[in-house]
Amino acid sequence: MNEIEKRAAEQTEYNESLPDLYQMQLEWQRWRTWFYGEMRHESKRLVQHRRAMDLAPHPESPTYANHERHLTDEMDEQDNAEYLYNEIVVPLDTRIKTARIEKNTEALTAALMETIPVISDMEKFFQNVARPEKQTGGTAPNTSLYLTDDQKQWLRDNGGIQPTIKRLIDEAMKE
Repeated sequence: MNEIEKRAAEQTEYNESLPDLYQMQLEWQRWRTWFYGEMRHESKRLVQHRRAMDLAPHPESPTYANHERHLTDEMDEQDNAEYLYNEIVVPLDTRIKTARIEKNTEALTAALMETIPVISDMEKFFQNVARPEKQTGGTAPNTSLYLTDDQKQWLRDNGGIQPTIKRLIDEAMKE
C-alpha cells in the first residue's frame, strides 16, 4: 500500500467514525462551491453590463440614470459577496481542512458549526439562482489532502489551495 492509499484509508476510517461531521462538510462544500461559481458568473455579467452601458447612445436620458443606479447597486452587492468569500469563507474552509488533516475532531466540529451562519449569509446573495442540491456523489472533502511534500510546498508558496484554485479558474476564464 503506497502513501496515498494509506492516507485515503485513514481518512475513510476517520470519516466513517464521524458520519454527521462528514455530511456537514459535504454540505459546506456544496454551498462554498455554489457561492464561488455564482460570484464569478455575476462578476462577468456585471462587466458585460458595464460595457453595454458605456456604449449607450444617449447617456443623458433618464432611463440611463436608472440603469446606472441599478448597476451601481449590483456592483456593491458583488463587492459584498467577494468580501464574504475572501475574508470569511476561505479562512473558514482552511480551518476545516486543517482540522480534518490533523484529525482534530474538536476543531473540526467548531469550524463546521461556524459554517451554519456563513451558509445563511451566502443564501442572501444571488436570489434568482437555484440553490445547491444534495449530491449523491462527488469529490470527497479529503481529496486535496493527498499531496506530496513538494506539492504542499508549492501550494504554500502560492497562497494555499483556495486562492490558487481561484486564480487558476480566473486565468482560464480570461482565455
